[in-house]
Amino acid sequence: MASEIKPIYGTDRVQLASVLPLAAPYSAFVFPTTFCNFKCAYCGHSLGFAEMKKQYDFTPEHMTMETYVKTIDQLAEFPHKLKMLSLTGQGEPLLNPHIADMVRIAKEKNVAERIEIISNASLLRPALADALIDAGLDTLRVSLQGLSSKKY
Repeated sequence: MASEIKPIYGTDRVQLASVLPLAAPYSAFVFPTTFCNFKCAYCGHSLGFAEMKKQYDFTPEHMTMETYVKTIDQLAEFPHKLKMLSLTGQGEPLLNPHIADMVRIAKEKNVAERIEIISNASLLRPALADALIDAGLDTLRVSLQGLSSKKY
């Protein structure tokens, strides 16, 4: 497994005012799923499915591959590629069974300089890690709110 830990910031930053108007967005955030395996107190997922449906008319679901490919194809139409495509959102991206394929498709279509996933990493296992690396994932950002159930 060929992976390394790198800082998430870049040294090649550009002043936004010097490049306006933009021909393409710098970044895009795509939500591979709205399911989550955690129930963080600050998040709607802490309510549970029934209460989320009742209060917000929200039903978690995985993004279909058809919708994902259409989204990536539309991003590829910009005259310049994105600086970053982030697979993240109101859910745990690693719950989507096609997450490695999603990374691979975005890489193959060359829509972004970097592709990242923001995850709680609770589902990350060696086989999935290898699949994500092989698919071309550039960055896995791990979001932890506490290191124990008590602190969490």
